[in-house]
Amino acid sequence: ETEEVFYTLQGQGWIDVHSIRLLQDDSSEELDVNWLDGQRWEALIPLQPNTNVIKIEAIDYGGKIIGGDEIIVMQNGTIAAAAAGTLIISEIMYHPADSSDSEIAAGLSDSGMFEFVELANISDGVIELEGCHFSNGIDFTFPAITLQPAQRVVVVSHATAFLTRYGGGARIAGVFEGSLANGGERIRILDRANFAIDDVSYEDRLPWPPEADGQGYSLTRIESSKQKDAE
Repeated sequence: ETEEVFYTLQGQGWIDVHSIRLLQDDSSEELDVNWLDGQRWEALIPLQPNTNVIKIEAIDYGGKIIGGDEIIVMQNGTIAAAAAGTLIISEIMYHPADSSDSEIAAGLSDSGMFEFVELANISDGVIELEGCHFSNGIDFTFPAITLQPAQRVVVVSHATAFLTRYGGGARIAGVFEGSLANGGERIRILDRANFAIDDVSYEDRLPWPPEADGQGYSLTRIESSKQKDAE
């Protein structure tokens, strides 16, 4: 018997959203939504082989449609556990710029709240991140999340701070504990069996770009490979 494959769909709602429906041909089905906080939600969508067109709509408390979206997800077979050569640390915001006046007014006065780490699936297949965790730098263990080829996900220091400064375009896996060192450190991510997936060390002096040291820029990986150090 073939194991059913699911896609973790995430999005943002607001106070007026009562339910989210999955549209299927001429019918619709209310999704079993898990609200991650006051704005962000996620739901598991069953996938069929090959191309899946996922259409959703948001319903307010009066039963009115107030939004919708459509995405295409490919399901090419078995989902593999994340491993070295399939998942990389692709971006590190280790020393964000100081908070703006509006951010301070919103209670986001600590620039460290805006830290994040991005990971990317560089394989040709779907990978599962459940149980993957950081052993150096920050403390975070991934829940049941799948990544399509080339899809990215971020772990953040503070969800509201991230959404306020960077917007809602990125998929947030969750909030990490601890903080990234402004002077540089080693960040490692391991699989659930504690085998190394990726390992990056950075510093705040040349040849590392000074723009990433408190000037509003992040460290972005320029080569998606099995190399241990970002360039």
